[in-house]
Amino acid sequence: MSEKPPDKMTFVYLKNTRQVLAAATRQAVPTTAVKTGSETDEQLAANAANELKVLVGDELLVRNLLFKLFPLNPPSSQPNLIPAGIRLPASELAVITLDLKPPEFKDSRKYFIDDDKKPKLSADPDFDFNAGATEVSVKLQAPTPQALNVTVWIFRDDRTKLPILLESSIPKDVEPAKCVMPVGLATGAYQFLVLVQGYQPAVHEQKI
Repeated sequence: MSEKPPDKMTFVYLKNTRQVLAAATRQAVPTTAVKTGSETDEQLAANAANELKVLVGDELLVRNLLFKLFPLNPPSSQPNLIPAGIRLPASELAVITLDLKPPEFKDSRKYFIDDDKKPKLSADPDFDFNAGATEVSVKLQAPTPQALNVTVWIFRDDRTKLPILLESSIPKDVEPAKCVMPVGLATGAYQFLVLVQGYQPAVHEQKI
């Protein structure tokens, strides 16, 4: 007798900006992975932590992340931070188990998890990014009706420094729709992985 085909899928996503980073089909799903609606906040947190432990261990190595290069005239070579992989601790991740939908599973990294805990296609990264020695900023083209979380990973391209993680948010209904994050960067060449909630990831390269 053939095995029962999987009927569930589990998405692992970044807590702050909700981009889906990894996906798995599930045939045998533990009861704690499917919400009943009666769990307390403590139970939900414990269930999620256990699921992450089973699926990714202490950290998730993300390789070949789908991203857009910007500004409009990108360098001739692809930034090497993506194939090299980015290690994300489980504490920065969340997990959700849903009914299997093959198109969503196949292109899972094109999705983010919305406020209703459902996968939604990410928009093109049509925001502006600027970086300097003392601060970086992300600016949307227009005010946003809800606050959006922002994560920026900063990589020195010679790998002589550990990656720097910045987190902020863009407030709703303000002009300009912008967040500014202080940082201290020494002279050198950097690659910035920019994640804005609801948008596809983008990579920016710049010398400081």
